[in-house]
Amino acid sequence: SPHGPWSEPTVIYQASDYTEPNGTVVPPPGGAEWYSALGIDNPTLVILRNGSALLSGRTCTRTEHPWIASAARWSGPFRSIDGNQQPFAQTNVEDPFMWQDSRGHFHMLHHWQSGDRNAGPNGGHSFSRDGVRWLFSNATAYTKNISWTATGPNANNTEPWTVMARRERPGLLLDAKWESPLALFSAVAAHTWRRNVLPRWAEAHQSYGTSLPLR
Repeated sequence: SPHGPWSEPTVIYQASDYTEPNGTVVPPPGGAEWYSALGIDNPTLVILRNGSALLSGRTCTRTEHPWIASAARWSGPFRSIDGNQQPFAQTNVEDPFMWQDSRGHFHMLHHWQSGDRNAGPNGGHSFSRDGVRWLFSNATAYTKNISWTATGPNANNTEPWTVMARRERPGLLLDAKWESPLALFSAVAAHTWRRNVLPRWAEAHQSYGTSLPLR
């Protein structure tokens, strides 16, 4: 139940030395991971049909990019599968969301924050057949242009759309089999950016979620 009872937190992936509250330094099993200098965050997990799991996330070391680790089961322990090399050729992408489709192929959505991409078409997409070797698509997964519905709290808005200042941390609502995307969710920030017309109910500099049905 989401109401509990909950277990104590357990470390499933340790990329660098960890200092316990009592001052004890605990090294990671098998040695430190290569991308751990600036830490890892924003994890995303896929549990495979055989019970094993792939874990990804973001690192800021050697330019922001995703990392990949694997384990025999979802609870770990996870180890890097990139052979001490950067697993993604594309850098300046972050906030990955990973899933496996009905054919067994892997996909990731990213916040694509490289140069002009971050100013508009900043949704990135990577794909892989095995979850180890990834290709980055130059296609735009989503943009910062948000179209508003004609009803609801923004019904009196003077423009039917808003170009958000930032759109990051994409996520998907998947079907019951966890294979087919149903809707896209993302975090957005409403700072002024070019022709930015906010609905009247939105406060300046407010962050909130958006969704986009996928067909």
